Amino acid sequence: MPAKIEGRSTKDIGIDCIGRPTYDNLDKFLDATNSAGFFEGGTITDSGSGQIDIASAKGVIRTTNSGVGNLVAFDIDATTNVSLTDNSMNYIYVDYNSGSPIWAVTTTYTDINLQSKIIVGRVYRLGNVLFIGNFGQDIQDSVLRDLYRLQTLRRLEWASGAMLSFTTATRQPTVTEGMFFANYEKIITAAFNASGADRFVAWYRNGSGGWLYVTALQDIDNTYWDDGTGTLNDLTTGDYGVHWFFILSDGSIHSVYGQANYGTLANARAATFPTTIPPALQGLGIFIGRIIIKKSATVCTEASSAFDYTFSGTTTVNHNELGGLQGGTVAEYYHATSAQQAWLAIEAAKNRQVLIYLGL
Repeated sequence: MPAKIEGRSTKDIGIDCIGRPTYDNLDKFLDATNSAGFFEGGTITDSGSGQIDIASAKGVIRTTNSGVGNLVAFDIDATTNVSLTDNSMNYIYVDYNSGSPIWAVTTTYTDINLQSKIIVGRVYRLGNVLFIGNFGQDIQDSVLRDLYRLQTLRRLEWASGAMLSFTTATRQPTVTEGMFFANYEKIITAAFNASGADRFVAWYRNGSGGWLYVTALQDIDNTYWDDGTGTLNDLTTGDYGVHWFFILSDGSIHSVYGQANYGTLANARAATFPTTIPPALQGLGIFIGRIIIKKSATVCTEASSAFDYTFSGTTTVNHNELGGLQGGTVAEYYHATSAQQAWLAIEAAKNRQVLIYLGL
């Protein structure tokens, strides 16, 4: 293709085609694959008396309200003392205005089509007090900024699988194959089964703001919980421990010891997420669920997945573990004693006889 010369435009630069397609040149390709927005400027500031100033801006805007409309570059000068509607959210935007871009304001967001009208910010006016939000269609370096947002908010993001459970009648965790995304990368993690050759890592606090860990574990600990001192503490006999599980981008499985000792299964189920977790799990992993186990038990009590809407237990509630029931004699939990039940049965029979006698 000959070199570009003065007077030629992107319309003159063709792209490889099959036959004679509609989008056959660079101009149409750019229109179809890019968005309207501003590259720099457009900062909104308070000019006093309930008005705003807007800095000059540069960007690209469409000539029509269409997702494939022609994109044209523009510069727009700064403006001052722009009036706003009181007691309302005001949306500030650039209007293509038939080729002569202007600043405009509306209180109805849907007035801005985001193609031939591009938003640069919003301001709530309360008399002479303004609440300003300088965010809009800023598309400068958008790919990098989007990657940064993904990494900051999510790091590792769940797509499917990675369901936590345990091998029947054991203390050995299992995790199904999972699919995750880290930025734009798809990551597939293999199924994990501690009853075979797979092993996991368990973490607990070292007592001074850091972490200790134990590697190559096959069984979930049924003896200890993390009291934060740097030495694991014994679970009370009959109580429950909670283990919080994570998977890292390399597919390795990690657990964090629960930071409390739970006297009932109901309390264990109501356990809150640890206040802190190891940096390695924060930066490279994602929470996948928890497993509850009773002190010295040979089998886990239940497993719950982080990818359900709520944790849901699989074990029937033990009536004696419900709160606020104790009454009558020990272990009878606000029920009558056996003697009281017998007396009540006799009295009920007497009452039935009286009702029969009275014809009631």
